[in-house]
Amino acid sequence: MKKIILPTSLIIAMLLSIIITKTLLSTSKQISLAQTSADSTQMKQDTTSQYLADAVKFKTISTKNKHFDHQEEFNNFNRHLEKTFPKTHNTLTRKRIGQNSLLFIWRGTKTQTAPVLFITHSDVVPAESGHTWSFPPFSGKISDGYIWGRGTLDNKINVVAQLLAIETLIADGFQPARTLLFAIGADEETGGENGARKIAEYLNSHNLNPGVILDEGGVITKNIIPSINRPVALIGIAEKGYLTLSLQVSQTGGHASMPPRHTAIGRLSSALHKLEASPLPTKITSPIRQMFDYLGPEMGRWKKALIANLWLFQPLVKHQLSLSPSTNASIQSTMAITQINGGIAENILPPSASATVNIRLLPGDTVESVTNHVRQAIQDPGIIISVSSGSYEASPVSDPDTKFFRLIQKTIHQLYPNALVAPYLTVSASDSRHFVKMGRNIYRFSPLQLDNNDLKRIHGKDERISEVNFNNAVNFYQQLFINLRNL
Repeated sequence: MKKIILPTSLIIAMLLSIIITKTLLSTSKQISLAQTSADSTQMKQDTTSQYLADAVKFKTISTKNKHFDHQEEFNNFNRHLEKTFPKTHNTLTRKRIGQNSLLFIWRGTKTQTAPVLFITHSDVVPAESGHTWSFPPFSGKISDGYIWGRGTLDNKINVVAQLLAIETLIADGFQPARTLLFAIGADEETGGENGARKIAEYLNSHNLNPGVILDEGGVITKNIIPSINRPVALIGIAEKGYLTLSLQVSQTGGHASMPPRHTAIGRLSSALHKLEASPLPTKITSPIRQMFDYLGPEMGRWKKALIANLWLFQPLVKHQLSLSPSTNASIQSTMAITQINGGIAENILPPSASATVNIRLLPGDTVESVTNHVRQAIQDPGIIISVSSGSYEASPVSDPDTKFFRLIQKTIHQLYPNALVAPYLTVSASDSRHFVKMGRNIYRFSPLQLDNNDLKRIHGKDERISEVNFNNAVNFYQQLFINLRNL
C-alpha cells in the first residue's frame, strides 16, 4: 500500500505546486490611468446628440435583393455629411468610391509612416414596422436620455462620432502625425463588395496601405462576463469566418398515395437530424486564450487558478462556456439550420427538398474542413452539398502585444478608468475582412458601454444609444487621434 500512496502523493504535490506557481505568475495586464488630457477635449452632452439624431433620419438601407432601392437616401445622407462637417470636408481629401461609399484622407506630418485606417459604414438593416417600436425607427427621436433609431448602434454612431471628433480637432488647430484614413462603406450589411472591397482596392493602388486598422466589433460590456464585476472592454483581434452550405436532394415525384420509404423531405430531415447530433468540437483558440490572459488575473482566487492552468482544467472551462449560446459561440464553429424548402402540394410527392445551413468558422477551421465534417455527419451521398457564394475563411489573429493595441487600451482607461481591457474573438462579420491582405494588425472595437439588453437591440426592435454613450464615443475618438501622435 505504501508503494502506491507515496508516488500518488508525490504526483499530487507536484500538480499542486505547478497549479500554484502558474496562478501566482498570472499577473494583471491592465493599465491604471487617471483621466488626463481627455478632459480638455470632452464635449458637452447637449451639443452632440442632435448630430446622430439627424443622421438616423436617412433611410440608408441595404438589402441583398434590392441593393440600391434607397439610392437617393444615400445621396442625401452624403450631402448631409458635407453640410454638417464643413471643416472636415475642406481639410481632408474626400473620395466617393463605388456607388455610395466614402473615403476621407487626413494627411499627417509624418509622410514616411504607414497610415492608420478607421472603418465604419453608413448603411443599416431594414426595420420592422414602425408601430412596433417605441418611436419610428427613422425618426431620430431624442427621449429619456436616449437617441432612438436604426443605426444608433450599428453603425452610424461611429460614422458621426469620428467625423464630429475630426471637426472639433480641426477647429482647435490639430493636425495628425500619421495620415489617418476613414472608410465609410455603404453596403457592409450585404457583404461590402461594392464598398469596403473597392476602398481596399483604391488604397492599394494609391500606395496607401495602412499599418494598423480599427473597425467596429467589441464594446465595453456590463454584467456579461461571469466573475467580473467591472466593465470589460473587448477588443477583437480576430473574426470568425462565414460559411453557408446548401443541402439538396432530388427524387422522382408522383402520387402521395404510393410513397417510397423516404420522401425527399424525409431524407433531408434525416440528414439534418444527423447534422445537429454531430456538432463541431469545441476549442479554446488563440484569441480566447489571450482574453483569459487579460481577464484571468482579475477573477476570484479559484477561477483565476482555473484560467491560469488551462493545461489541466480546459475541459471544465469549455464545459462552462458551452452552457450559454453567447459564450459557446467563442469556442465552437457553430452550425444553424436557417432555411428549408420542399413540396408543391399536399398530395404530390416532393421532387426535391433543400436546406440552408449557416456556419461561423473558428480560426483554425476552414471552409473545406467543415464541409467535409458535414458530409461525413449526414452520410448520404445522394444529398448534394454546395458552398454558397459569400463564404469566407476566419481572419488571421492580430497580435495584442503591439503599440496600437496598447494605445487603444490606454485611451479606454483614460475615459473609463474602472474598465478592464481584453482581446477577444469577434463572432459577427464586418468589413475588415476586405482589408486582411493589407496586414495582420486589424482590431475591432466600438467605444460603447452596453449590457445584454442593449446588445439585443442591434438589428432588432427599439435600437437606441444613450446620449452619454454617444458623447463618450466622440471623446474617445478625439483622445485616440491625439494619442496617435505618439505611435
